[in-house]
Amino acid sequence: MREFYGRTKIKIPVSKEKFDLNPLKYIEHYLGQCLEKNRVNAEECQELNDIYLGKQEILNKTRFNNDERNNSKIVANHHFRQVEFKKGFTVGNPIDYSMRTTIESEASEELTKLKTYLTDEAKAEKDIDKYEDLYKCGMALQFLIPKRRDYEYGNEAPFELMNAELGTAFVVYSNDIADTQLFDVVISDEIDDNFKPIKVYYIYYINTLDDNYCYLCKYQISGVDYEKYRGLKLITEGYNSKQPYKFLPIIEYSLNKNRVGVVELVLAIGNSLNLLHSNQLDDIIDFVNAYIVFENVDPKFVLNNINEFREKKTISIKSNNPQLPAKVTSLKQSLAHSEVNELFNILKREMYDIVAVPQSSGEVSSGGDTGEARILGNGWESAQNQAKVDTLYIARYERKLLKCILSICKEDSKNGISILSASDIDIKYDINMSNNILTKTQALTNLDSVGMPEEEMLAMTKLTNDNHGVAVKWRENRAKKAEVENSTENQE
Repeated sequence: MREFYGRTKIKIPVSKEKFDLNPLKYIEHYLGQCLEKNRVNAEECQELNDIYLGKQEILNKTRFNNDERNNSKIVANHHFRQVEFKKGFTVGNPIDYSMRTTIESEASEELTKLKTYLTDEAKAEKDIDKYEDLYKCGMALQFLIPKRRDYEYGNEAPFELMNAELGTAFVVYSNDIADTQLFDVVISDEIDDNFKPIKVYYIYYINTLDDNYCYLCKYQISGVDYEKYRGLKLITEGYNSKQPYKFLPIIEYSLNKNRVGVVELVLAIGNSLNLLHSNQLDDIIDFVNAYIVFENVDPKFVLNNINEFREKKTISIKSNNPQLPAKVTSLKQSLAHSEVNELFNILKREMYDIVAVPQSSGEVSSGGDTGEARILGNGWESAQNQAKVDTLYIARYERKLLKCILSICKEDSKNGISILSASDIDIKYDINMSNNILTKTQALTNLDSVGMPEEEMLAMTKLTNDNHGVAVKWRENRAKKAEVENSTENQE
């Protein structure tokens, strides 16, 4: 299998200002190079997805004697578990959105409307698949456009949000210091008028010099070999249509600046663990089926009865020559499994530490924890810290998505959103923080008893990621409780 070092960010040596003067000129000149870079990225993403699903190097294992009758191939798919843990830990609880200010206003009502739209478009469910791509391949794609059919105003989302398969779409950036997004490409497998398969490339760009709207044009490679982009002429079909929005529709997410997922970080260790597992099983089978050594016994007698010996596990022989006594022994060689297991555990701990995933084992504990915290004790704090880094990095793309969604909603007043902006909204990841929750709530009670402010208490105990939102609800509940108690006392 190939080595992986993150996905390539596709750039061209053209500034945003120069590109805007003649977008089609630069698109036609650089599209072939961009398609080739995307092809390499797509191949890597497919291989990483195969590894995640269990198609791993151990399946190509052979033995030195080429004996395929005893060639164990065990896939201990730690990569699958690590990706599943990461996406469940990060977005298993849906991303929440709250107002940055506690002042009640029309904007907060519009936020409620926005949440309705996000629920209608199943964003939480689509986030799970999106974050799976992020943790597998280091990048993910979402495609956003206004709704293409009639919809129920106020209840249904005025937009369509779709996850795009990696390789079927990509973004091209300028190589300027800001990495400005220049145009988007969507690759479509279609048929021509004669029902022959063709590849069509849909290009989205912003017409900055005219009206700032997004425009869509189509290209098709003139030639039979669609995979060799260089040297083939890209022809436009004269299709250049204005779209009803002023943004590029693809939001390209990355997990980090190198676009590295968790699978490739520990791929070599994963292959080693599979090899250790498989060789141990080979050794056990070899031990059970060890060679039987006959000394001073007629070879014909052995060959005629060997199957019966193995089946009945009994051999009866006698010596005809006292000076050459007949013997039967077993030729066997065995691994020191305790030492192999120690090496296996060292590699496994290293693997899980690198990707900041707790080891799921009843033998692992971080001390006096109970319940879920005991099961996932080792590496729990590391998992939380890494999740904070990941979500802080990814939040920039979530905010960009919010801006595009709000721009669609504001195109029609019937959608009920007119003043809400992305800067009014806090993006909240509800990361599972349940480890050692009993100790944390006890600490919270003690801090509360000495009059510590709510937000400071929540921050110190790390009980939630939304300290402000939970503190506001806490104060509201206290006020309601005090109001009920005062009412009860007055009645008495």
